[in-house]
Amino acid sequence: MAKFNDSEVISETIPSHLQKLTSSVVQFFVCGFITIYYSWQLTLFSLITSPIGIFMSKWYGPKVDELSKEKSETNGKASATVEEVISNMRTVRAFAAERREIARFVTDTDSWLEISLREVIINFLYDLFWTFLWRFEAATSLLFAGYLAHNGRLEPANFVIYFNYKMRLHVSLLMFNNIYISVTKAVGKTRPVVRLLTHARQDQSGTETPPVIGHIVFGGVEFAYPTRPSLNVLHGINLSLEPGKTVALVGHSGNGKSTLVNLLQQYYQPSSGRILLDGTPIENFEHQYFRQMVSIVSQEPTLFSGTVRDNILYGYEQGTEEDMMRVARMANVDEFVARMEDGYDTMCGERGVKMSGGQKQRIAIARALVRNPRVLILDEATSALDVESEALVQEALNRCSQDMTVLVIAHRLSTVRNADKIAVIENGGVSA
Repeated sequence: MAKFNDSEVISETIPSHLQKLTSSVVQFFVCGFITIYYSWQLTLFSLITSPIGIFMSKWYGPKVDELSKEKSETNGKASATVEEVISNMRTVRAFAAERREIARFVTDTDSWLEISLREVIINFLYDLFWTFLWRFEAATSLLFAGYLAHNGRLEPANFVIYFNYKMRLHVSLLMFNNIYISVTKAVGKTRPVVRLLTHARQDQSGTETPPVIGHIVFGGVEFAYPTRPSLNVLHGINLSLEPGKTVALVGHSGNGKSTLVNLLQQYYQPSSGRILLDGTPIENFEHQYFRQMVSIVSQEPTLFSGTVRDNILYGYEQGTEEDMMRVARMANVDEFVARMEDGYDTMCGERGVKMSGGQKQRIAIARALVRNPRVLILDEATSALDVESEALVQEALNRCSQDMTVLVIAHRLSTVRNADKIAVIENGGVSA
């Protein structure tokens, strides 16, 4: 969240400094022309300190850029800690972990304060340097002006005019310097957002929208997380999901089942190998079209604070009331909505807090189905439910998944017994 708050910095910085930059540019050239006109010798002499100033700016820019980036990341970490604790307050209190979480937050804020102190020191030294440099340049220019006047090469009246406009020239340079500092800090803060958005655009670069029947092929897929590039989580996965069939992935936790689903959802890219949907690499599909064709119901579905209707039609703007009612019946949502006073206009609460686990899961199934997908992923969709809720959800899934390619991740036998094919994921490999 803090990263996106930082994205506002650049939008505020540029407009606020654009007018100042324009006036400073005009003032710089006008004053520069006048100083040259009244004494080109003094103007040329005053440039002897320019290389030192340029060198200092070259040193300062990367320093403050790096500090701004570190400060933004540390602030984001502290904000994430607060958000996580608030979201899981019951768990924190249940395990008496208040002191632990406070200590974690204090550690994050201490890091932020340490970076802020370094930033203050560098800014102070940078300002001190420029103050000294400009005063040194003014003093040496004054001595040189005396030398020129003594030799009859500069009139006192011209020197007064020159010095007046030289001070104005310094003001414009000071404004340039302040703008440079502000923009450098803003760029440092927004770089993580730029990287995130650039990565998102790269992931959404596909353009193809071919008809889909649901034949999925994992061909020699290997994967290692970016944070551990030398440790492969998946090793040469070769697996085929035939159209309209149900394939169950089973195996111990941590063996790569969810990673395989994440790759199919394009949350990550394989280190090697390809994933094909009806013979087309999945990264070649147009982003929204692919999300319409491949839908998922996860173990802990996320609902938003809107109504039941809003959550079912979430991300499917072209969905109609008829579409919503159709999938609600298929997913057994209508069964519990009929007992609610506001029906489909019932508010779900933040993160679906007003709904039971089974109700949230059935709403999530309806949300997945409203797009008419050809591939349905069930990532342990019933593992967190009680027996009664699981039976209702499983009934909904059996009814809904006909004529679809279904990939099921599950531990319970009741979930996989109707599968056409069972693939065992073990130590990053697969056997069917």
